[in-house]
Amino acid sequence: MSWTGGWAEGAVTTGLNAVWGVLTQLGGKTTAGNPGPGDRFEELRPIRLP
Repeated sequence: MSWTGGWAEGAVTTGLNAVWGVLTQLGGKTTAGNPGPGDRFEELRPIRLP
């Protein structure tokens, strides 16, 4: 059994989120056809459970 797959997936996701954050802080934007994680936050955000 290997934990590498799960660890690597989390590391890549975190890295991509960080790059998107730096990009937007420096005034950059993503293309409409390839939105970043924060561009779609409203539709993908966590939901509040009852």
